[in-house]
Amino acid sequence: MFTKRNGESFSLSEDGIDAMLAVWAKKGMLKITLSKKGGEEMAHYHWVQSDELGLVVIQ
Repeated sequence: MFTKRNGESFSLSEDGIDAMLAVWAKKGMLKITLSKKGGEEMAHYHWVQSDELGLVVIQ
């Protein structure tokens, strides 16, 4: 939902938003939390603070 809503805001596809977020995550600027609820996969993105590590967390 996040990527679809923001993709419309920036005139990008969901894949374009995912690619942009992946670059920031690779640079350690984002922390990504992946979870499944009711059979639906959800991804939560958090900006990394100066004392945190950029990780991908799978719940």
